Amino acid sequence: MRAQKRRGAPPGIESYARMYNGLEWSMMKSSAYLENLIKKFSKLPGIGPKSASRIAFHPLGMTHDDVRGLAAAMIDLKRNTFTCAECGGISDGEVCSICQDLARDRGVLCVVEDAKDVLTIEGTGEYPGLYHVINGLISPLDG
Repeated sequence: MRAQKRRGAPPGIESYARMYNGLEWSMMKSSAYLENLIKKFSKLPGIGPKSASRIAFHPLGMTHDDVRGLAAAMIDLKRNTFTCAECGGISDGEVCSICQDLARDRGVLCVVEDAKDVLTIEGTGEYPGLYHVINGLISPLDG
């Protein structure tokens, strides 16, 4: 694909079209740091190159304290969340708050693929039981 100038690009910034996983998108070639962050965000599920670019540009308009807070929250998430020893969901300790809740109906068990499913079901406020998170360990095709 041949390079092309993008209309409305800020002066002094070279803009070019690039093929990325079959999707044409424009990227500012102004900063290796920005390009690195765009690549990192593109690795997240559901985030394509255009969304990654929008997300990566956003911190440039944030205060240093807000950017530090965002980075700290991501580091805290990785350092301080664990797999619940009882259900396999996400927990801030050895056992999650759902498994610790004595008001839960321990005779009802919902088997879910991943922890996101627990959050979705819990968001309804209707399910009274416990969960078992298999983290994609069962394949419907392979058994």
